[in-house]
Amino acid sequence: MAGRLETNKTYVIYIYQPDENRRHRAYEIVATCLGINDRDIHENLRMMITFPFFGNQVYLVACPVSPYW
Repeated sequence: MAGRLETNKTYVIYIYQPDENRRHRAYEIVATCLGINDRDIHENLRMMITFPFFGNQVYLVACPVSPYW
């Protein structure tokens, strides 16, 4: 079925964000590229956020500070 989008999948994206300092802009860059905004974010737990993306769930994990990597 070419051209059909898959849904109900889980994706994990790891970004380099060594601390919560604003000078590391990895989150802002990924959010801009994916077209998400702060209202789409469901959780922000220990340097990991999750948000819906075209019927899928995406986890954005900040490395190396998040314990989830």
